[in-house]
Amino acid sequence: MTAVVTSAIRRLGLNRDEVVLLVAQYAELVAAARASVAAEDRGEPNPLVHVRHALAGHGQLPPDGMAPLTLLAHPEVPVLAACLCADGCPGCEWTGR
Repeated sequence: MTAVVTSAIRRLGLNRDEVVLLVAQYAELVAAARASVAAEDRGEPNPLVHVRHALAGHGQLPPDGMAPLTLLAHPEVPVLAACLCADGCPGCEWTGR
């Protein structure tokens, strides 16, 4: 996993501050997911509130009516997919979407 992340960082040309921000956002999402699981285990009335808040904060809530299996079949982040190699880059497997 580390090699994949390092390669992606190099390809995207991220600087240290951008990597730190990316890691912090990932940690936020993991914390929200864990809080939602704990909330469900405790029988709280709206356990997904933590995940919804984290996703909404980054403009990543799924479109209304989107089927869960469709989201799982296409595990992309729309904002990131639009940024990755929008013009294409030599030797890169990403294509602009």
